[in-house]
Amino acid sequence: MTAAKLRRAVLAAAAALALVPVTATDSAAATCTADHFCLWEDAPHDSPMASFVNGTDDTGRVGLPGGGRTAQNKTQHDWCVWSKRDYGGSKAVIHPGEWVSAPFTVYSLLPETTWRCVT
Repeated sequence: MTAAKLRRAVLAAAAALALVPVTATDSAAATCTADHFCLWEDAPHDSPMASFVNGTDDTGRVGLPGGGRTAQNKTQHDWCVWSKRDYGGSKAVIHPGEWVSAPFTVYSLLPETTWRCVT
């Protein structure tokens, strides 16, 4: 494999990993790590949680098929959350440091650094 092909393969793998959210965990002791946006199916520590750095258009793909109701924003950015998959329905903004019950069941979410989430 040439150096150029190896470099392209490494960059492609790194890009793919950057887009993959951490999937939901059933651990009752799941905690939200620094620089992540976390979404629990229901009450924190009593339900599955998914942790994000880039968001998702469908929480069902990361182990929360019924969406999420509790959110914690441990990032430095606002995050937009939507009541429907594919960034549809009602939209709300969750600010850095907030740990809140969402105003609706969340099915898609993105950080403010994306064009869909203008705060």
